[in-house]
Amino acid sequence: MSRWCLTRVFLRSLLFQAVFNYERMQNVGFAYCLSPALERLYAGRDEALALALKRHLLIFNSHPYLSARVIGAALNLEEEIAAGRQPPESVHAMKQAAMTGIAAVGDSFFWSSLRPFLAISVVGLMLMKIIWAPLLFLALYNVVHLSLRLSGFIAGYRYGIEAVIDMTKTSMPLYSKALQYLSAIAIAYFSVIFNHKAHLSDRDLEFPTDFFLYFTLAGITFMAIRRRTSIIIVYAVAFISPFVLIYILNRMFPLI
Repeated sequence: MSRWCLTRVFLRSLLFQAVFNYERMQNVGFAYCLSPALERLYAGRDEALALALKRHLLIFNSHPYLSARVIGAALNLEEEIAAGRQPPESVHAMKQAAMTGIAAVGDSFFWSSLRPFLAISVVGLMLMKIIWAPLLFLALYNVVHLSLRLSGFIAGYRYGIEAVIDMTKTSMPLYSKALQYLSAIAIAYFSVIFNHKAHLSDRDLEFPTDFFLYFTLAGITFMAIRRRTSIIIVYAVAFISPFVLIYILNRMFPLI
């Protein structure tokens, strides 16, 4: 497979969801991505090409970014099928086995972690009158997105099914949790900064009152983001925190 043909397949993956439908989801996009390579593999064999396109028009639905790895693996299998070393059914079986796990990993990392974290950070920077913050959001998000899409496609094409299996062992869930924790810290940080600017602009942040608010907000947001924590516990922490602050202040600065 020539580099130009592989480049065309990868670039088409950017339009993966352009013909999304509620019957077979991303099937048209998948077949569209592979069509340049399939035409090359089955050149002069119109019937085989038609069958290849038809098997990629079966239902497929997964995360649009990480599906590039499945596209690469499918192309690897199509080369094996064209050479007679694999049965035609193997490629659809691989796609069906891969799509659910990859969707779970991608949705958790991109939609629930990376995008909220960058959005919180950018909104905070904009409120601090940093007007180029939206460009920073687009740059950082797409650096991560495009690098994972490209590396996944290359790995899928190079290693085939093994690359899809390795995706289940990825450390992306750990990164998702880390970004969720950072989102909690960012919310707390910007809350303290804007509270300071709105009401306490004549002095610097004070310790321990302002920083206690910082850690309290971070803790509450952290528990909410984890989702496993009962909302009753979140409310209890929010209710008890002011009394803990009063206790700390009384211990540090006892009344005379």
